[in-house]
Amino acid sequence: MNARDHEETEKPVTQMDNDAQNCEETEKPVIQMDIAAQNCEETEKSVIQMDIDAQNCEETEKSVTQMYIDAQNCEETEKSVTQMYIEAQNCEETEKSVTQMYIAAQNCEETEKSVTQMYIAARNYEKAEKSVTQMDIGARNCEEAEKSVTQTITITKVVQYHGGLDF
Repeated sequence: MNARDHEETEKPVTQMDNDAQNCEETEKPVIQMDIAAQNCEETEKSVIQMDIDAQNCEETEKSVTQMYIDAQNCEETEKSVTQMYIEAQNCEETEKSVTQMYIAAQNCEETEKSVTQMYIAARNYEKAEKSVTQMDIGARNCEEAEKSVTQTITITKVVQYHGGLDF
């Protein structure tokens, strides 16, 4: 084999060797790109997971906020119920007080009627007393008149007995 043949044979081998190196060089970026793609995919999965976690967190936050609002509403309702209970008790007390006042008013009315009756009775007694006084005065006048008549009769009898009066 001559040198030229050897050189001709060597060229394709060299070319193949160069091609192999080029292929390896090309393969390296492809592998690198594959690794990068896998990393990217992992990153994407991680980002998706973070997004899901963020959404879950947001949902949890909304839920906690809702629970807080519900707790406040419950507290307000409790205060309202307590207020209503206090008002009901006050109303009951007022009702008792009004009932007591009504009873007192009725008793007062009864007392007023009784006082009026006593006043009427007192006036009637006063009138009766005046009447009795009048009757007493009338009786005295009658007694005086009777005495006067008796004296007149006595004087008349004495005068008649002695034969008249000399003036």
